Amino acid sequence: MGQADKEALEAKLEVAREKERREKRKKLEKKKKEFMSDFRKFITRGNVIDLAVAMVIGTAFNKIVSGLVNYIIMPLVGVMTGGFSIVDRKWVVRHATETNSELAVQYGAFLQAIIDFLIIALSVFIAVKIITKVKNKLSEREIEKKKAEEAQKKALEAEKAAAQKAADDKKRLAEEQMYENIRLQTLILERIENTISQNKQ
Repeated sequence: MGQADKEALEAKLEVAREKERREKRKKLEKKKKEFMSDFRKFITRGNVIDLAVAMVIGTAFNKIVSGLVNYIIMPLVGVMTGGFSIVDRKWVVRHATETNSELAVQYGAFLQAIIDFLIIALSVFIAVKIITKVKNKLSEREIEKKKAEEAQKKALEAEKAAAQKAADDKKRLAEEQMYENIRLQTLILERIENTISQNKQ
């Protein structure tokens, strides 16, 4: 094999390699575009946006409930129990020393977390009940509205049908009257013709 043949073969191999590299780049670009398209669809889907809004509102609602517990309910509980604070209650397992810090089971904070949870659960339950009630009322109104529209539509259709029937009856009577007039005119013409023929004889 000569030098020229080797160079030609090398050139063909390089062209084939370049083509393969281009195809790989195209495949990567296509995969990248598909990934970005799927990601865009996922982000702009209604459920994801609703979830994000629910998380933001839930966080704000959690702050409201925590404020309600910390600043209103717990002080009232403290007043009713003669200054007894649930939050500060703890069971000291090991007292603090110069070398070790205090080790305690803070059951008061745990009880406050339980109270927070119960208040949040109650609030969500009440909110869901109210929303469900309002939704049911709106659904009932929508159903009643649809029924009224359907009844009105049926009444209009019945009215149109009655008007069409009346028009058809009127047309039929007019046609019968016209045919009757034609029959009478034919009879009169026949009599006239008979009279004329008798007079000629």
